[in-house]
Amino acid sequence: MVFELVETPDCSVLRCERWDAPRGRWFVAYRARHGYRWLLGNGVVDEFATVSAPLFIAPRALLGAVYNTGISLGHRRDHDMAIDLGWPPLCAGVDRPASGDAANLEKNLLDLLTATGKASGRPPFSTNVGSHAVERWQFNGEVTVIGTDAPLLPQQLARLCDTDTAPLTIALATGNRVTLQEDDRPQTLRAASEDTLTAIITALRT
Repeated sequence: MVFELVETPDCSVLRCERWDAPRGRWFVAYRARHGYRWLLGNGVVDEFATVSAPLFIAPRALLGAVYNTGISLGHRRDHDMAIDLGWPPLCAGVDRPASGDAANLEKNLLDLLTATGKASGRPPFSTNVGSHAVERWQFNGEVTVIGTDAPLLPQQLARLCDTDTAPLTIALATGNRVTLQEDDRPQTLRAASEDTLTAIITALRT
């Protein structure tokens, strides 16, 4: 699987590595449509097309609290919270009510995310395209998250977003992990072929 789902009654979290993983970033893209504006933490995505924190999906009324929870998680990882150490969390809001336990959201979510063996759930859609896994997760009919372990670059991920019509679509690939190189040496990144990208797009549209 590309993503691991961790949930509380008020928040769904998709992560592709442990909360305390070594520094690094994944390429990501998103598309907002139909006037969707319930998104926090997307500044780094807009500028660098990467993310280093889990993806958080929660009721709109709790979006600020969930963002603060993601910041707290990043501080546990590293006090300075660089863009490859969990800053900022990418948080998306959906139109559903909060539960009665929303006051304990941060503690419950942090406890769950920093524990081991607490993940649950499988993607509604998953398949293999050649040797690569492809997943599509959907939340409240408003947010779609597409994940693959193919080495897709941001422009290619943007094309995956275009396979969907939800108000918000996020596409993330784990085939390249952008890391800080010693002595400022350039990092070698891979790019999937056009044939691979086309096959993934076809699979998502079936």
